[in-house]
Amino acid sequence: MRERGFGASKGAAEPIVGHDLAEATKLSLWLKIFGEAAASILGTTPHKVFTVIQLEDVPDHFTQWQHHSEDPVGANWSFIRDALKNSKYTEKYIGRKITDEELKKLEEVAKVIAKFVDAWGPDNINHAQIWLERGSNMDDLEEFIKKYAKDPEKTFQYLEELRQVMHKYIKPKGLRSPLRVEGASGSWDDILAEMRELKREQAELRREIEEVKRLLEDIVSLLKSPR
Repeated sequence: MRERGFGASKGAAEPIVGHDLAEATKLSLWLKIFGEAAASILGTTPHKVFTVIQLEDVPDHFTQWQHHSEDPVGANWSFIRDALKNSKYTEKYIGRKITDEELKKLEEVAKVIAKFVDAWGPDNINHAQIWLERGSNMDDLEEFIKKYAKDPEKTFQYLEELRQVMHKYIKPKGLRSPLRVEGASGSWDDILAEMRELKREQAELRREIEEVKRLLEDIVSLLKSPR
C-alpha cells in the first residue's frame, strides 16, 4: 500500500510552474481541490472538468502564484473560467454548456480555495520541501495544519468557509412548504399523499447532506496526495 499524506505531490506540481516549487505546490493543490468542488457543482467528474481545461491548453498560460495576496490565484481563474464558458469540448465531456450562474458559483468557490491554500501552503522553496515531506508522512489534517501551515488560524477559517459555500451550492432545491392540514377542505388521501411527499423530500435532504460530507471527505483525501 502506498503511503499517503497531505502534501501536494512534488512531481505533479513542478510541470505547472517549474522554477518555483512553492508556487507550483500551491497551484497544484488549488487545482486538485477546485476540480473536485467544480465536479460536485456541475454534476460531473473532476476528470471531465480537467479534460476540458487541458484540451484548451489552459495550463500553458498559468501565471505564478501570488503569495500574501487577496487574490493569490490571480489570472489563472480567468483562464479556467473562459475555457469552461467557451470551449467546444464542454458539451462532449460535461454534456452541456456551463451557465453564467454556474460560473459565478465556481468563481466564489475557486477564490475561497485559493485563500485556503495560500494560508496553508509554503511561501518559498525551502519551506515547500519541508511541507511536502511532512505532509506525505501525516494522517491527521488538523495536526498538519496546526504544525506546518503558514497561518493555521486563517487556514481553518477558510476551510470552514469552503465547507459553507459548498453546502450552499449543493443544497436541495425546490423543497415544498411544511405539511398543511386544511380541515374539511383536504381529504385524508390528500394528507397521506403530502406526508409521503414530505418523507421523500426528507430522504432527498439526507442525500444532499451526505453529498456535502462526501465532498469534504474527498477534499481531505485529495490533500493526502501520494508522494
